[in-house]
Amino acid sequence: MVSGTLDKPLQAAIVIIVILTTFLAPSLLRFAFKQSVEPQEPIEQADLLG
Repeated sequence: MVSGTLDKPLQAAIVIIVILTTFLAPSLLRFAFKQSVEPQEPIEQADLLG
């Protein structure tokens, strides 16, 4: 950083954490919200129209 507010090791750690969370988040969210039951049968359009 130009202003010198962050030293090099802290800046490197922040960049690594940002990269890791960017790539790991989709997989972890998919695992966390995985449905344990099978999906229901799709509702046909005729059922929606009444």
